[in-house]
Amino acid sequence: MAEDLELNDPRIYFVADYVLKTLKLKSDKFAKMYGVEENKILLHEFFDKADSPILIIQYTAAGSLQPTVLFPNVLKNKSCYFIKKRRENIPRDAILRDVIMYGDLSTSPVDQLSAMVDELLIPLLQNPSNNEAWPKVLSQDILRHAMGIKNKVHILNGQMKGKTLLPVPAGAERAADDTANGQQENGHAATVDSNLLHAIESVVIEWSHQVQDVLKKDSSQALLDGGSPLPGVEVEFWRSRFNNLLNIHEQLNDARVKKMAELLRKTNSSYYPAFESLLNDVSDALDEAKEIDIFLKPVAQHFDGVETTDFGETESLYGPMFHTLCLMWANCKAYRRPARIIVLLQELNNLIMKQASEFMEPLDLFKGEPDESMEKINQTVRSLEAYQSAYLQYKSNLKNYF
Repeated sequence: MAEDLELNDPRIYFVADYVLKTLKLKSDKFAKMYGVEENKILLHEFFDKADSPILIIQYTAAGSLQPTVLFPNVLKNKSCYFIKKRRENIPRDAILRDVIMYGDLSTSPVDQLSAMVDELLIPLLQNPSNNEAWPKVLSQDILRHAMGIKNKVHILNGQMKGKTLLPVPAGAERAADDTANGQQENGHAATVDSNLLHAIESVVIEWSHQVQDVLKKDSSQALLDGGSPLPGVEVEFWRSRFNNLLNIHEQLNDARVKKMAELLRKTNSSYYPAFESLLNDVSDALDEAKEIDIFLKPVAQHFDGVETTDFGETESLYGPMFHTLCLMWANCKAYRRPARIIVLLQELNNLIMKQASEFMEPLDLFKGEPDESMEKINQTVRSLEAYQSAYLQYKSNLKNYF
C-alpha cells in the first residue's frame, strides 16, 4: 500500500493511502501516476493554492489513476474526491481530516445520493437524541424538508432507470396501528397521528401528478415533434408503458400503501376518493397496455423482417405483415382506434422509405454499371408497388376479419 511509496510529503501520503485502500489497488498504480510531472504539480497545487478547492482521482478504463480538478460528467469506474472545507492553502503539518472532506464517487451518483439520504440523513434527523435541544417545531420542519429531498431523489432515481417510483412517507407502516387504535369521533379517528395523516394525503397528491404524467404520454409524440420514427418506436413505447404501469400497480398494492389507504378510508379523508380514482386509472391503463403489448409482438416480428431483409427482396413480406395488422385491428379492442393505427402506418411508411433510400444509395448507383443500377431502381419500384398493392388489398378486405 502507501507504505511502499517513497513520499516525503505527508499530504500526498494521505491521498495515496486513501485512494489505494478505497480502490483496492497496488502502490505501483499511484507511483506511476505521481511520477508524471503534470500530475505531481496538480496534486501539490491542490494543497498549496487557495484557489484549487477540488481534487478528483479517477480510476480510468485503461487501469490507471488520473487526477483532475473537475467532477467528471460520466464515471465508468469508482473514483475518489478530496474537497477543501475552506478556500485556503493546507500546510504539511495540518490535520487533514479536519480541513478536507473526502470520499469515493460511485459510477451511479444518484444511487449513492439516495443511499446517503435514506441511510444517513433521515436516520440522523429522526433520532430524538440528536435534536433534543431543538424546538419541536424546528425539528419537525427540518425533518419535513429532509423527507421532501428524499422523495425527490427517489423519484429522480426512478426516472433515470425508466421507472416511476412512488415515494412513501416515513412512518407509513404505523398507519395500520393508528387505524386499529383510533375511535371514530365526528368522522375522524381520535388517536390518529395528524402529521402522518397529512403526510399520506400530501403523497397521494404527488402520486396523482406522477401517474398523470405517465398516462398522458402518447406514442404519436415523436411524429408530432417532427421526427421520422420507425414502427419499433411504437412497439417499444407500449412495452415500456406496460412495464412501467405494472411497476406502479405493484407499488400501489404494496402492504404499506394498503394500510395508508385504509387509514384514509377510516378517517373519512377527502383524499380517499382521489386514491381510489388513481388506483382505477392505473388498473385500466395497465389492462390496455398489456393487451396492446401482446398484440404488437407478432406484428413486430414482421417489421423486423422488413428491416433486416434486402429491400429488393421484400415483396413477399408485405402480405403476411398486413394480414397480421388486420388481425390485430380486429381482435385488439384497445388498439382499434383510427388515431393509433394511423401512427403505426405512418411509422411503417417511414420504415419503407428508409429501406428504399438505403437500397438505392446514390453513390453506388452512379458508380456502378448502368444496367445494374437500372435494375436496382426497378427492384425498388417493384417493392414499393408491392407494398402499396398489399396495403390496398388488405384494406378492402378488412371487413372480412370481423
